[in-house]
Amino acid sequence: EVAALFTPALTAVRPPRRSIGRAAVSLLAARLQDPGRPTHRVVITPSLRVRGSTAPPPV
Repeated sequence: EVAALFTPALTAVRPPRRSIGRAAVSLLAARLQDPGRPTHRVVITPSLRVRGSTAPPPV
């Protein structure tokens, strides 16, 4: 990850790459089996990687 290389390390949204890859391969295989199948939306939730660039709110 590039965000961790900065000083301070940057807070970033991290996509679940394996889940995205699995979904892509699955959708591609399904499309090859049935080219006429309708499209649909896949929702994959990313995670927030809080690093040194984030500070707590002032009190």
